[in-house]
Amino acid sequence: MDVIGFGALNLDKIIKVDKIPKSDEEGYIHSIEYFSGGSAANTIV
Repeated sequence: MDVIGFGALNLDKIIKVDKIPKSDEEGYIHSIEYFSGGSAANTIV
């Protein structure tokens, strides 16, 4: 079976931090994860 999807294919980036820093602060990133997303990718899966 062949499947073709029409729509958006996006890449979601999840950044894990202790807190969101203010504009004059620095923050520490614990991890970064990438997930596929978008209307076409989510519908096909």
